[in-house]
Amino acid sequence: MKSFKQFIHTTRDIFKIYWEIAPFLTVASLVTQIILSFQGLINAYLFGVFIDKILQIITVTKDLDSIIPIIIYFGCVNLILAFIEVTNNYFTAVLSTIDGPKLKLKHTDFLSNLGISNLENPELTNKSTRFNEVFGSMNQQLGSLIMLIAIIVGTIAYGITIYSFASIIVILSAIFFVLKYFNNGRYINKIWRLNRDYTEEQRNAWSSINQLTEPSSLKEILLSGSETLLRDKFVSFTSWKNNTYKTLRTKWMFWEVFHTISDTILLGVGVYLLAEKTIIGAVSIGTFTFYLRSLFTFSDQLDGLSYRISRVIESSMRLSDALELFELYKPEKDGTKELEISKTPPEIQLENVSFRYPNGKYSVIKDLNLTIQPGERIAIVGENGAGKTTLVKLLTRIYRPQSGSITLEQLNLADITKESLHKHLGVLFQDFNQYGNLTVSENVQMGKVTKKVDPEKIKGALVKADALSFVKKYPKELDQILSERFKGGIRPSGGQWQKIAIARFFYRNAPILIMDEPTASIDAVSEAQIFDNIYKFMKGKTVIIISHRFSTVRNADRILVLDRGRIIEEGTHQELLQLDGKYAHAFKLQAKGYE
Repeated sequence: MKSFKQFIHTTRDIFKIYWEIAPFLTVASLVTQIILSFQGLINAYLFGVFIDKILQIITVTKDLDSIIPIIIYFGCVNLILAFIEVTNNYFTAVLSTIDGPKLKLKHTDFLSNLGISNLENPELTNKSTRFNEVFGSMNQQLGSLIMLIAIIVGTIAYGITIYSFASIIVILSAIFFVLKYFNNGRYINKIWRLNRDYTEEQRNAWSSINQLTEPSSLKEILLSGSETLLRDKFVSFTSWKNNTYKTLRTKWMFWEVFHTISDTILLGVGVYLLAEKTIIGAVSIGTFTFYLRSLFTFSDQLDGLSYRISRVIESSMRLSDALELFELYKPEKDGTKELEISKTPPEIQLENVSFRYPNGKYSVIKDLNLTIQPGERIAIVGENGAGKTTLVKLLTRIYRPQSGSITLEQLNLADITKESLHKHLGVLFQDFNQYGNLTVSENVQMGKVTKKVDPEKIKGALVKADALSFVKKYPKELDQILSERFKGGIRPSGGQWQKIAIARFFYRNAPILIMDEPTASIDAVSEAQIFDNIYKFMKGKTVIIISHRFSTVRNADRILVLDRGRIIEEGTHQELLQLDGKYAHAFKLQAKGYE
């Protein structure tokens, strides 16, 4: 019963989703398929009438012309049914073409609106993975459901027909059908649990084997000879799962054999009862033909119905866990207040801010207080794990603090609309995006997507990022695809990618600019040039830089030293050297490395 309830719930969700993406095609496919479910019954009836008419002509009237109206009627009915079948095929084909992209967009839009903090939830990741695994079969499930509904309607019609001469067959068939359903449900549930309970292990296994096809990871794996470990992880899990599945299906098969034998016996009894009525003259030969075809079709459809329900419930249980994604998780609540763009960047203030990652035991940021003045150039330094990147994620509302407040122009960050907040921010993370399927120009445009693109501004951004010189050496320059996986594409070096990402940062030209380890892959000469350009072209903007390189941060207006989520030192480069604290010690160590 639990499986059946889940099946009903999933069926409702699927029809709801398809109603949202293609209401007319969904309804049209269902209605035409239900009409087609009566095709066999209609043809069996017409065939029986035709036979009785033929016998009447042979034995009584001898009037061959009297059969013409029946042939015309028979032809018209089948022509109409053929037209309905053609339109059903059309509706189904079109629906199966348009639903994939729309389902992918629905999934993508839903996840992007959840917020990054939610996306790092392991259980949500599991459900999202399961959705990606099954969403391609969503149309197949819809088709199966439509066919199932049509077969149920048709089977009921055949059952009513047979009940008139062999009620016991219909009653016993219904009883065996229910027994078959519950037995199938038991094994369906076991198979579903096998898939659901081991999603994490499956993700781990597939992640291992996928590492062997990714160029970025394969080079290290091949050189270290560690491919065997990853391959064995995949083979070990999939072999165990496949063997467990095979055992369950074998046990299920024996029960299916038993039910097949019982169905055959019932069919034989039904044929005997029908033959008896025909011999004693209770029904005509034509009616006998009609009932006989109905009996065989009823038996086939009932058997097929049981199997189809089993398959649909089995697949619906796989889908149900994936579809829970849309019910269990809700998008983060957006703010309602607009942060207006002005010539002066907003003041940023943090008061007693503390933050701990979900499932984390310790606070990464603790009671932090900080005020950043409009147009101030701030540098944040500290050891790994000090909370530098976490602080950036709080400032950009990727995460929200558990306590304290962050305000921009005295507006709480949580109250500001996402759209107006993002207009004020230009952020370059250490793990910046590389859009290999896009051109150089499109990669830069990703910093600020507008309807009208200004090529001169793109070139200007590349110049400021010290990138135009190598871009001009590409075969197609600004129109160069940046991945060798696409025809005519090339692969930029790590430093070139970082400069293109920095050009995207310049192109955005937002009031608040945040850079997290922006020049980690860039040589010292280019780094000096880029930061000269940042300070030259970003005047009047608030600039926040996170870096381990002291040559990068020494020209900042103020340097903050973070340690275990707290600011332990702050001041200019010279002030911190005179303080002779943690910053000065780290600076001397780094400077010593250049001696």
